[in-house]
Amino acid sequence: MIASSCAVSNSHHRCSARPQMSCRSRLASAPAARPNEIPLSGDVTEASLDVLSLALPRFAEVSTFAGSLDTSDDFLIRDIRDGLAFEHLGGRVSGVLQPRELRLDILGASARQVMGEIVALYCSSGGKGPERAQVGYGARMVHLAAMRLSGGRIIRHVCQDGRLIDPVTARPIQAARLVLKPVGPKPLLLTPMMRVA
Repeated sequence: MIASSCAVSNSHHRCSARPQMSCRSRLASAPAARPNEIPLSGDVTEASLDVLSLALPRFAEVSTFAGSLDTSDDFLIRDIRDGLAFEHLGGRVSGVLQPRELRLDILGASARQVMGEIVALYCSSGGKGPERAQVGYGARMVHLAAMRLSGGRIIRHVCQDGRLIDPVTARPIQAARLVLKPVGPKPLLLTPMMRVA
């Protein structure tokens, strides 16, 4: 987590409402918490959505994450090499934002929980419900989903559960496609041959 005493750049600490996602919205039940998981509070999902709703459309539009958080006053931000470190003011979501990479660290909940709620909120498949799939990865489960953006763009992503602090790394493979790479010795990459069921 980023210390609360970190310097906040005025250029990165401006007020703006979170932009609306341009994909179809479909509310669905989030997955039930497992025994070793802390039940989600709305602030964790909301904070994660704050980051993703700024960063993902930004990348889809201009092929970079740089500048995604410039218009938000919801984050403590400090400059680091080749990017920014950020912490949501709620304290349970932090990460690193670089031009070609986004890492989102979620405290007190697994990526399965958070992504389950996020997928339910903004992923849809032609009215058939959220696009989602699961792939076994060693002892862990990898979760895939798809998000539709404006202009017919689709961003597909994958995350891994099984940790109370889940690093979720996003990096582009090609234009308008991101990978949330699971932590491990053999990262699973979403390739053009893999499709969300």
